[in-house]
Amino acid sequence: MALFICALCKVQTVCFERLAAGFDHSARKASSLRRIQRFMADYMLETNLIAKLVFSLLPHKPPYTLTMDRTNWKFGSKDINALVLAVCYRGVAFPILFSLMPKRGNSNTAERMDIINRYIELFGRETIHFLVADREFVGEDWMKTSGFNTEDTHLTDLERLEKLFALVINAFTWAYLTGIFLHENVKPIRLLNNGRKTKSLFKYGLNHIEEVLLNACFHDDINICSFLSCT
Repeated sequence: MALFICALCKVQTVCFERLAAGFDHSARKASSLRRIQRFMADYMLETNLIAKLVFSLLPHKPPYTLTMDRTNWKFGSKDINALVLAVCYRGVAFPILFSLMPKRGNSNTAERMDIINRYIELFGRETIHFLVADREFVGEDWMKTSGFNTEDTHLTDLERLEKLFALVINAFTWAYLTGIFLHENVKPIRLLNNGRKTKSLFKYGLNHIEEVLLNACFHDDINICSFLSCT
């Protein structure tokens, strides 16, 4: 799983062929590709554990503002609907839980209640400040082309897509936490005349992780792996 997440930050796409090229070991690309395919087909990845990891890494303390969003993909004739529950932080949403459904259109009340109840079972009602369901509040860096090009995948099997989503969420969290640290402790992101940042915290962190992983001679006093440590 660590190889997958590192490769994802290097190549910034979920395309398996490009991910295989980003694996950091001596195996041939074809061997790495088969390894990825076996991982997606056979490895049991508990998405609740990923949710607990992200929750433990959040840069602020509860109670949280939660946001719910729905995104639809269409692969050939098959529709995949993703219902995502995220924690809001300074205009950004850290995805915590998600539910994938083989359909098009809006989620229903039962589906929305189910994901809220899953959150409460994992983290407790007391960690919720309030819930918003405004699409414009949810950052789409982790889903769309400015992040990891999640829509590049050709997967349609829901179990395999769930694994992919969980791994992307992990990589997204790593990049954002790195960007926050760099901005607050190393070098602030330059502001434009209109007050907007020249790049997002996510991109700032992701570019730094990419540089560290791709350049063996790169000297960095920051332990980027520490941002994924719960200790």
